[in-house]
Amino acid sequence: MRIISVNVNGIQAAAERGLLSWLQAQNADVICLQDTRASAFDLDDPSFQLDGYFLYACDAELPEQGGVALYSRLQPNAVISGLGFETADRYGRYLQADFDKVSIATLLLPSGQSGDESLNQKFKFMDDFTHYLSKQRRKRREYIYCGSLYVAHQKMDVKNWRECQQMPGFLAPERAWLDEV
Repeated sequence: MRIISVNVNGIQAAAERGLLSWLQAQNADVICLQDTRASAFDLDDPSFQLDGYFLYACDAELPEQGGVALYSRLQPNAVISGLGFETADRYGRYLQADFDKVSIATLLLPSGQSGDESLNQKFKFMDDFTHYLSKQRRKRREYIYCGSLYVAHQKMDVKNWRECQQMPGFLAPERAWLDEV
């Protein structure tokens, strides 16, 4: 199975730069997109369709503030939108497609880079998502999570790691969370 995950940073602008033709050429079975910044209604437009794929989307209350989408060659048995907590569902941060033995999800964490409130929202999301994952472990399924986590995990993931230690995205609690997950 070939799976692609891309943070598109706005699907309309990415499509103008050739994203959809590139995706079509990749011959992937599942394509997970994050930060679409478009409503599910917008993505129903034929210009966002890929030949041979089903398209599913989860949008934010304000589309410019997040959103995820998933293209799949096979029609999933079920599609789950949202995680059941506000920091995920309000901003369209999670979409899961269930197939026979595996679930594939696209996930968009808050970046936490717009000040203390934004960082607190990110930490709240991380705590809530950890709780969600602990419940998922009880199920007898395989999961593949694709996403934009906005966390650099190790020193080798950033250019100047010493300077980055006090910056959201490379804070010790974020990296410890990623170790745990």
